[in-house]
Amino acid sequence: GASCASCHPPHSAASAGLLRASTHPELECASCHDDGATVPALGNEVCLDCHDSPEAGAMAATHPPAARGECLTCHDPHTTDHGPLLVASEAELCSTCHLEVGESLAMSHPHAASASCTTCHGGHQAPVAGLLLAESRELCVDCHDDPVAAESAVVHVPAEGECVECHQPHGSGRPGLLVADQGELCAECHGDVGLRSGQPFLHAPVAGGSCTSCHQPHAGETRLLKAQGAALCEDCHDGMVKAAAEVPQHLPFEAGECDTCHLAHGSEHPALLTASPTEVCVACHDVATAAPVSGSAHQPAITDCASCHQPHASANASFLLAPVNPLCSSCHREIEEQLATESVHFPAGQPEGCLECHSPHVAANEQLLLAPPNETCVTCHLGDSPDFAAKHLGLPASAIECGGCHDPHASSVAGLMLPIAHAPFADGDCELCHQGPAGDLGGAP
Repeated sequence: GASCASCHPPHSAASAGLLRASTHPELECASCHDDGATVPALGNEVCLDCHDSPEAGAMAATHPPAARGECLTCHDPHTTDHGPLLVASEAELCSTCHLEVGESLAMSHPHAASASCTTCHGGHQAPVAGLLLAESRELCVDCHDDPVAAESAVVHVPAEGECVECHQPHGSGRPGLLVADQGELCAECHGDVGLRSGQPFLHAPVAGGSCTSCHQPHAGETRLLKAQGAALCEDCHDGMVKAAAEVPQHLPFEAGECDTCHLAHGSEHPALLTASPTEVCVACHDVATAAPVSGSAHQPAITDCASCHQPHASANASFLLAPVNPLCSSCHREIEEQLATESVHFPAGQPEGCLECHSPHVAANEQLLLAPPNETCVTCHLGDSPDFAAKHLGLPASAIECGGCHDPHASSVAGLMLPIAHAPFADGDCELCHQGPAGDLGGAP
């Protein structure tokens, strides 16, 4: 009346005699059955005729079914597909009681060893609570390298303690079996540099909660960095480094000293700068950042040097983003249009013509002029010559305001005159308004 299939698969098996993978070593039925067939009245107790019963208190932990003598809760007495005579695989069997472990094993990142629970746990008794075969950290370093023994310059403090402070022992929905998302986990200790820092500008790995993009989690060199200095930054910013290789480079960038200007984790300033853009630059460059009294200042120069300068490398002089005139024209569109369509004042049409008359940062004069308007003009024009006086009521350049009549950049009118003129002046009739000695401005004619 027995079912042959309880011991023998009908087609093929792992053992001789078509027996399943795990077979009770004692094949004599009478060893357990009184008449060779009847199940003994004492049931599980017959196992203890051959197998030692776990002694209560002999070890720190005893598996409850073993303590109660419930052998057949986990084992089949004859033959099974799972050793040692387990009624199911270890993970499946243990999960029937330890539901939370089963849920962990079903997550996207199960512990590889969790498929075999007895890698870490005793089946019947164990010397450590939780049926662990050893203290948890000791178990971990049996398979994983011990950071303390790595002889690295720095060992992460948590790595010296219990691994389960950061890692789930059975399974997790996060890579590395982490107990929380990496950014949040690290922020529990390093809140001043991570997602909880409150900084408005975060380094992309920090914003993404990927601390291990730059840091070793257990042991490593200085600050647990995967590499030092520019070698680390190049892992992500390699394109910038290669693009700059063939052109002059800003000294800190060339030296690989990224932290001269940038913070690694987060900043109150764009581009992770250590201070405001202007403050970063003037720390090395002696450039005025405020207009002198009665003078003028170029707005980009006092707010953000990078509006005009490339901070890493450039083929242009002074690391400019573009040659001088095209760069200036990127903001001063109206002058660019004038230069393209009208008669051009010679200096304004030169490649670096803007700097012939204007300072790029601050100036003691209005409109960033290097000198007062009249003085600027007479650097090229002979303001005290008879020819000049004949065209200007006999007045020397020092006595007139050139910009009152002339456009300094370009004009559609001969002589670079301003396009809209008072009728007498447009007709060249100065005497209609002016009388008396040359240069004497009279009242009514």
